[in-house]
Amino acid sequence: MHVDWACVSWAGSRMLIWAVGLERIKMSTATVPELKQISREEAMRLGPGWSHSCHAMLYAANPGQLFGRIPMRFSVLMQMRFDGLLGFPGGFVDRRFWSLEDGLNRVLGLGLGGLRLTEADYLSSHLTEGPQRVVAHLYARQLTLEQLHAVEISAVHSRDHGLEVGPLPGDRPHPHS
Repeated sequence: MHVDWACVSWAGSRMLIWAVGLERIKMSTATVPELKQISREEAMRLGPGWSHSCHAMLYAANPGQLFGRIPMRFSVLMQMRFDGLLGFPGGFVDRRFWSLEDGLNRVLGLGLGGLRLTEADYLSSHLTEGPQRVVAHLYARQLTLEQLHAVEISAVHSRDHGLEVGPLPGDRPHPHS
């Protein structure tokens, strides 16, 4: 597969490398042997000792050029995580109260407004059986460039925007606090 771009995301302390080609989306675990791909159905049968992390890759075809000469092909929405790293929007879902999609949409609603993903947007699940038993679920939806821009704007106006990594010493309190 020709890779147009690759992205690194994290599930707990595990690194996931998502690679995107023109025709399909695929997750590469070649550098992360402790991850195991499982089906959505297998993930749903896991017991209560497992945490479920759901993340969404929102992307749009982009006909623009970087620096006026390098074709961009796609724009992808990523956010600053709580630990200062970049990742796809999403987070942990408490399976006692939420389905995967309801939990993901709840988390996305806090930061991205009215966008709602469904089971049709589901791509893959991977688990790790280290000290933290985490199942990472990836969803993806292609939007228009205008829709992606609107999601970006709504993220900037969300209640929690700017609190991803906490205040720096001497910073003023967040106006929504």
